[in-house]
Amino acid sequence: MAAIVLNQYGALSTLNPYYRINTPALCLLFGFITAAISSRIAIMGAIFALPLLPTFAWQFQLYTGYGRIQDVHGAGLDLIAGVVLGSLFNKVFRRHKSTGAHRLDEINLPWPAALAFIVISLSVAVAIMRNLHQSSASFSFQALAFNVMHLRTLNWHDDYRPLMDWAAYGGAFSALAVFAPALRRLPDRNDIIFQPLIIGILIAAMVGWRQSAFGAGLSHSLLNFRVDRFGFAALGFQPDLHAFAAHMLLGAIGLAGYAYYKKSNWVWLAIIALVMPLSWWLLFLSKSKTSLALGLMCLISIVILWLMRKQVKPTSVLKGFIALCVAVLISAAMAPALWHEGLSQLAIQLGLPDLLSLNLKLSYRPEVYRAALYMLLLFPFAGLGQAEFYRQSANPELSRSFFLSVEQNGENAHNYFLQVLVENGLLGFCVLGLLITYPIIKSDDKKHLFPALFALLAIACGNLFSHSLLVRENLLIAACFIALLYAWTPQTPNPDVVVHPHNHGVLNFFKHKYILSTVFCISISLMLYEAVRSRSMFPFNVDTQCFKSRPLDRDGWTSGHYRTDVPVGSTGFTIKLATTQPDAEQRPISGSLTIFLDERELTQKDFVLKKTGPQQLSFDLPAGTVATPDDYHVELKLSRCFTPRNFAMNEDSRKLGVKIEAIHWH
Repeated sequence: MAAIVLNQYGALSTLNPYYRINTPALCLLFGFITAAISSRIAIMGAIFALPLLPTFAWQFQLYTGYGRIQDVHGAGLDLIAGVVLGSLFNKVFRRHKSTGAHRLDEINLPWPAALAFIVISLSVAVAIMRNLHQSSASFSFQALAFNVMHLRTLNWHDDYRPLMDWAAYGGAFSALAVFAPALRRLPDRNDIIFQPLIIGILIAAMVGWRQSAFGAGLSHSLLNFRVDRFGFAALGFQPDLHAFAAHMLLGAIGLAGYAYYKKSNWVWLAIIALVMPLSWWLLFLSKSKTSLALGLMCLISIVILWLMRKQVKPTSVLKGFIALCVAVLISAAMAPALWHEGLSQLAIQLGLPDLLSLNLKLSYRPEVYRAALYMLLLFPFAGLGQAEFYRQSANPELSRSFFLSVEQNGENAHNYFLQVLVENGLLGFCVLGLLITYPIIKSDDKKHLFPALFALLAIACGNLFSHSLLVRENLLIAACFIALLYAWTPQTPNPDVVVHPHNHGVLNFFKHKYILSTVFCISISLMLYEAVRSRSMFPFNVDTQCFKSRPLDRDGWTSGHYRTDVPVGSTGFTIKLATTQPDAEQRPISGSLTIFLDERELTQKDFVLKKTGPQQLSFDLPAGTVATPDDYHVELKLSRCFTPRNFAMNEDSRKLGVKIEAIHWH
């Protein structure tokens, strides 16, 4: 949270004079003030605001005409940071009336969450270590501090990009540490979470309905995307239609548990009865067909399980579902040819000529999921590293996907849980699973958990075919529901509750801290072993972004691979370099100049750059050779690139080779 607060200094000091303030600063102030006054107000304010923050400034300008608030992504993190700071202020200065002592002990993080944060932090550290090695860059605390202070300008391919994910998960766990104890002290904890959520859903639905009907506030591309007789695609306050569909799923499915909890309150039942169908309608207007289909399948499954609740236990269904998922993954890994044949037959049955057509029909999801499976099999235990799916999917040899590596130059998995599995491996995935299942196992009366569980189920539906949790405000909302689960978990065993025999072994396992500690130490050791072993292995031994050929940038910088045509009549050339790389004197840069004729190598010259100042590279065509209108070109290759961010120079994230001042042909 400290990193998020520190980012305010740079953001506000460079704020465009046109703007008065930005959304992160507003959220930080709002969170601090509400938490300093009351935990109840802070929690309700956060739940209401979080799903409305992604495009709040734009919508505020659209409806009020005031456009001097700068919209910055990730403002929800600042809201939670403000709540944490306000809570600390509250606990320090509003002491116990009887003892006069501070109340900082009322802020605590459940041990499964602490364990998860340790694993994620290690994954972040491993990912940065691998990225720097892959980029042939050196680690420095100055560069680390610079990137921590400029988190929001980190791009997906940056070596320090995992820091942004670390801040996001840090915000989620901070919310859990503050909200869970506060909710535990409040008897109406379900109301505190769901009533502001319902109001937020209503506001987003109204905005989305207007967008669908009139296209109000939509970009030019969205005004031409999936337009039909029902109108335009609705976004609400979310940045894309799939994220808005996930928000509406909270109203369509996520409120079912709260409706069960409020079954004796006719007023709130009537409100929920209004919001749920409205959410289904806006889910349809979002034009996210897969989210709608998954929502309907989930609803049908809930109805069937409810009707058969006396014959079928939900835990048995959950175990069966997990076993099915594991079986699918294992079979896909062991028999990919059979899966390919089966999917091809499915495509034919759907009226598509082949599997490629099915892949295109499903927006390349099968191709992306296949690439994810390749990545998982490469590092199954510790994973690729936090935030690495996007970066490494740009490697064609790893992803084996033209769509990911060439068309997109990297992309997310479009299934948040699959991406978590690939990035954090089986260890991280199981630890995050433990974070959710632990309060379910420990709870005395699981009916109290229904509201939060249904909300988490709705979030899961919204992330099976997309990744709305990458909109970090949605991740923070999920953390609030997990906090509600822990708020219902008893701090001490209830002597009046009889432990069911089939739960006895599970509970005893959690009581044996020595067993858990041993398992954790072994797991971390295996994770670190895999991380260290993989440091020099594929795909971390080649920097694909550095060696992608690109035209000369406007400021004269090349990448690690630069090609240009040889003018007709030339017999040689001199490249005048303005500068090279900042550490060329400490770490000389090797390279080569090669002349080609119709992709056939004519001659090559190697060189070494040992200084950073101006210098020249000269090269002549083979004796007696004069460039003709044929395809002559020269290729410059370097052993490595550098990124200005990695030297704390500025926020430039480009992979740079050398800066060319001019090329003189003769």
